[in-house]
Amino acid sequence: PKDTLNVGIIGAGGFCKIKLLPIISKVAKTSIHSIIDTDQANALNTARQYSSSIIGNDHRKLLMNENVHATIIATPHHLHAEQ
Repeated sequence: PKDTLNVGIIGAGGFCKIKLLPIISKVAKTSIHSIIDTDQANALNTARQYSSSIIGNDHRKLLMNENVHATIIATPHHLHAEQ
């Protein structure tokens, strides 16, 4: 639906899984659309837990996806500027 905010996640590490995703998942009219992580198994397991429709390991594809309305970069700090 057009009234749903689709969120993409880049980096599904400990902080993201323990702090960010539980909060985002409780926000009304918000969907965790995509999970991007260098560890494919982690991305898949996290996506299953939050009913995410897309997983991957290339953050550039997520940033180009017109269906993603907001992106959270939750990778290590030294990677933020590049991403």
